[in-house]
Amino acid sequence: MRTKPDGTACVPRVLPGQIGDRRSGDTGTCHRAVVSVLIDPVESSERKALDLAVQRLQRRFPAVPVAAIRDEVDRTHREYDRSRVRTYLPILVEREVAEHLARVPVAS
Repeated sequence: MRTKPDGTACVPRVLPGQIGDRRSGDTGTCHRAVVSVLIDPVESSERKALDLAVQRLQRRFPAVPVAAIRDEVDRTHREYDRSRVRTYLPILVEREVAEHLARVPVAS
């Protein structure tokens, strides 16, 4: 999709049923358009699994603030941003964070 310098999207104005119809006479004028963000279902399920991991870690380490657990999960997860195989990534992240939290003394 083309955009103008002000962020305005240049998309063809078509009505339902006219998509791909070159005879409609539409020249593809520029107008403001809402661009929806596509959410990858795999990424979404990975995020849900990480959220569940945070909940399990919170139950396992009740003395650690949930914000600290979430930060550690996010930091560890970012280390695997370039991983091609992501099937077991939430489990791996949860285990690494659990090992880290078990080693770190809790401030009283």
